[in-house]
Amino acid sequence: MRETPNNKSYKICFIIGSIIGFVAVACYIYASIMVMQSIWVYLNYPSNAAERFDAAIAMMVALAIAVYIGIVIAVAIVLVCIGIKWNKKAGISVLSVIIAAVLLMASCVFAWKCCPPAKSSYSEKEVGDFVVWVYDDYCEIYGTTEVGNNKKYLVIPEYIDGVRVDALGVRSLAGAIDMVSGDVTYPRIESDVIEKIYFESAIDFYPWLNPQNISVNFKKLFYPGIEKYPDATSSFKMYYPRAVYEKAVQDEIWSTYSVNKHPANISYYYNYEGAENDGYYFIDDCDYGEKIEYIPKDPEREGYTFGGWYKESECINEWDFEVDTLPEEKKEEKEVHLNGETVKEEVAVYQETILYAKWV
Repeated sequence: MRETPNNKSYKICFIIGSIIGFVAVACYIYASIMVMQSIWVYLNYPSNAAERFDAAIAMMVALAIAVYIGIVIAVAIVLVCIGIKWNKKAGISVLSVIIAAVLLMASCVFAWKCCPPAKSSYSEKEVGDFVVWVYDDYCEIYGTTEVGNNKKYLVIPEYIDGVRVDALGVRSLAGAIDMVSGDVTYPRIESDVIEKIYFESAIDFYPWLNPQNISVNFKKLFYPGIEKYPDATSSFKMYYPRAVYEKAVQDEIWSTYSVNKHPANISYYYNYEGAENDGYYFIDDCDYGEKIEYIPKDPEREGYTFGGWYKESECINEWDFEVDTLPEEKKEEKEVHLNGETVKEEVAVYQETILYAKWV
């Protein structure tokens, strides 16, 4: 039996309404989850004005999105209702699914808002350079103290007061804004003094832009690994251990935005067999021909005492931080691709200065 023009119109309405309805419901569910997570942050951090404000903004944005999607769902329902004349059974089934999903998520949001806030599982305290949120078995660095803000070189430790540091920045607000990525927020750092930030371990942090409120003096960030953020963009230079950098280049891990990624030209080695981190203790980068300005804290090794930093693995000549300098800059001519053309340009030759730990 041939379909009449009216039946074809009803069928088209049914198909279009169904597609729009299911896509809109999926978006509606996501927006509802954002609203619920924002509510959780707002209720669970009553003492933190910044978190509450950001969570409230996220909540309003999510609610606005939910209202817009609700209008789209209403249009979809109208189209499906028209399409019922083409296939009553299929139309009722689709309507039932759409309406049930909308009512279910609306009920969840309402119930979530009415639930009493869960007792927060973290405690906030100031420890040295940092304001930290301490949980049961780890902590997150929420920001810096006045002491930390006045330091030229900031070291992100692996442990604070014996508790493992899990992130520079916190996850609560990030979860409110983006449930999928789970990224941490910008750390609350307000400093016009900090020039370098060193990471002792490969913890989470927000790498795509400069941390908020750090001045233009902030130039370099030193990170021990590339696994977590292979394509992170940044407006500052990121430095890695030479071996890590070379492996990333060889494996073509960096597909984009590698212009600000560099191998550190100063490497501190543990200098004993089986050392962690492939033998690297610390990395830094200074201008060629200049002295090393920042001296890292002494490394530790069970059963041994640290005896200083030396120029060779045999520990014959000790490095004098007051006198010794990096090698003078060397340049070579290389072909560089610029605006679709290949030109020759003088570039600095990479030279690594390695300091070896002595153990007695």
